[in-house]
Amino acid sequence: MKVWNLLLLGAFVAPSVNAAPGDMPPGAELGKCYAKCLIAEQWDTVSENILVQDEKVSLRTIPATYRTITERVLVAPELKKYIPVAPKWKTVTERILVQEAATKIVAEPPKCETSSQRIMVQEESTKLVARAPKYKTVTERIKVAEATSRWVRKRNVACLSENPKDCIIMCLESTPAKYKTITRKVVASDAQAETVVIPAKYKTIKTRVETRPAGTREIAIPAKYKTITKRVLAQPATVQEVVTPAKYKTVTKRVVDTPARTERVVTPAKYKTVSRKVLVQSGGYSEWREVACESELNNKKVGTIQTALAERGYDIGSIDGRMGPGTMRALKKFQRDNALPVGNLDRETLRSLGVE
Repeated sequence: MKVWNLLLLGAFVAPSVNAAPGDMPPGAELGKCYAKCLIAEQWDTVSENILVQDEKVSLRTIPATYRTITERVLVAPELKKYIPVAPKWKTVTERILVQEAATKIVAEPPKCETSSQRIMVQEESTKLVARAPKYKTVTERIKVAEATSRWVRKRNVACLSENPKDCIIMCLESTPAKYKTITRKVVASDAQAETVVIPAKYKTIKTRVETRPAGTREIAIPAKYKTITKRVLAQPATVQEVVTPAKYKTVTKRVVDTPARTERVVTPAKYKTVSRKVLVQSGGYSEWREVACESELNNKKVGTIQTALAERGYDIGSIDGRMGPGTMRALKKFQRDNALPVGNLDRETLRSLGVE
């Protein structure tokens, strides 16, 4: 099947399915597209399992199993003996005071600083200044022709039929209103008198002031120390316990791992699969339904629809942004699975996919 990816066109030669005079979408809105499609009968193949051999049950004896284990046994008990340990000595260093800390009093001269002071020499005043009017250029758009609307026959990928001629797609399009632009000069602000403030004037003078009078301060003389070294007992004499560990040997013997038992064996029943065809949907003509317009179905939008179908487990082939046969088949299967109208990419289908 050839995939249609056409630009929006004007009216073209009518296909085999025609809209009767006055048979146009009811309650149509400007800028939207509507479709009426010929829907073929939909058949599906169902499979059933048929029993060909019943389930069988039998008994079988499973013999006991054995395993070899290894054990450790004591051949000589643990022994203890005690050994005297001589005391230990160490050399330590100590710091001792040889002269205590003291203080002394010293005289300090007075401290002076230079400070600055700002004084007013002329007070703030005002005066009136005349301002001329200001103008600006404005641009206006004036309508010279009203907008109109008309029905235009379309053919686009919103039709999911294998034969694009099975769908009538009509779009209510508008011819936009016409405007012209004019430019004129208008007063932005009138002439007026403005009050101007003349700021006050100041000068800075400097003076020298005493910030701290003459006095005295106390100086600390630190204490003096010296370091001495002496030998002290680090560890007194003790008795050490020496342990001779016990001795073991490894022996091996055979024991029962699992006892003998009887087991029930089930031979499952056998089935065969038979297939038959069932009617999924009767053929006929659909009602007018709003569908996605050609301008909406760009590669990005189609890719979003393909992604939504793939996330729901439908096989579309590859996500390539094209409304190919695999994508159309997946859309129709999604519509049937969700009790949606089958045959065109309508708004209800887009909402159900979560891409509207």
